Amino acid sequence: MAAKRVILHMGFHKTASSALQAVLTQQADRLAQAGIAYPFREPDNIVAAGGCSGNIIQILFQDGHIEARARGAAPGKVDPSFFPRLRQIVDSQPQDTVLLSGEFLSTLKPHRMALLHDALRGHETEVVAFVRDPFDFVHSGWRQIVKMAVRKPGFDDYIRDKAATMSMNQGFRAIMATFGPPRLLRYERHQRNVSAAFFTALGLDHHFPDGIPAPGRTHNASVSHSEAQLAIAIDAEFGNPDLTSTVIRSLVTRPDRREVPYYNRAQHAKILEIFRDVIPAINALLPAEDALSDQLRDIPDMPDAILPQDMRAALALLHRHMGRRPRAAAAAPGLPLRRLFRRAAPPVLPGDFDAEAYLLHNPDVAAAKVDPAEHFLRHGLAEGRRYKFS
Repeated sequence: MAAKRVILHMGFHKTASSALQAVLTQQADRLAQAGIAYPFREPDNIVAAGGCSGNIIQILFQDGHIEARARGAAPGKVDPSFFPRLRQIVDSQPQDTVLLSGEFLSTLKPHRMALLHDALRGHETEVVAFVRDPFDFVHSGWRQIVKMAVRKPGFDDYIRDKAATMSMNQGFRAIMATFGPPRLLRYERHQRNVSAAFFTALGLDHHFPDGIPAPGRTHNASVSHSEAQLAIAIDAEFGNPDLTSTVIRSLVTRPDRREVPYYNRAQHAKILEIFRDVIPAINALLPAEDALSDQLRDIPDMPDAILPQDMRAALALLHRHMGRRPRAAAAAPGLPLRRLFRRAAPPVLPGDFDAEAYLLHNPDVAAAKVDPAEHFLRHGLAEGRRYKFS
């Protein structure tokens, strides 16, 4: 059998994998006509909900030949029978190029990564992944864990316990050791349209003469630092995962939501130390202008947007709300609870905010050379500073 071109998108955490996978599923027919197979596309309802996880997961859980399906496979614990089955699927495709995508591939333990490599032996296999700034990568991974997992660790605990084993660290090392250097793309440069960057980097962009579709904005939305802190506090106070999830979902879906930046130099220093050996190896595979920084940012700490007194007030109000309607509040807080937490939510930039006017009215902000919008949200709003000419 002639060798196929097999493209493995091993998505590192929080690098828009769900968004890219939605486009791959939506464009599967068009790709097939162009000689590119994307087998086991994801169901329409999963795409609409923004919960794509890639066709590798679909193969793992939908294919009855996979023994791990009945046992509930977890990343790094894929049944060995999966790998020869994956080879069968690749070999059976009529197209000469096969696209496979799955975030969990980047979390495979080295011996499982070796099984994947051996299963595809004889084909021309390429590994593609997006990388991003280590602080933002770890911070985003922590916020995702707080959003999704039952256990909700603090950010310091997460850095200590998880950062070294995350995909852009341990997974990258396993990819290098098994497949050799992957094709890397800088997430921050391409985040507006990761699908365009993906197809262009692989030389497949000519199949989209009218332009490569950009992913939608509903895919796997992150919680902010403040929302994550609020989730941890609610979980510790009530021990009710359903309540915590409902409150956070009501905040994340607010139409006026705006995420306030967070930064901590001490935490960043810990992360850089953990990624010390990986950053140069990643940078060797990136254009110089896309290199990951191995230095602390030249900015002051940006603290949590929820003040301790706001957190206490929110929890007290929630206690009263739960006392009045315990079942309804636990099942579906709805609009009253969204109003309840409005005070604890990050502030919103006024629609008539004028950055130039703000800098002219506040020369100390201009001299500090900080972002005027961020300064207004963190300090100027509370201080009553002028932000427009009229």
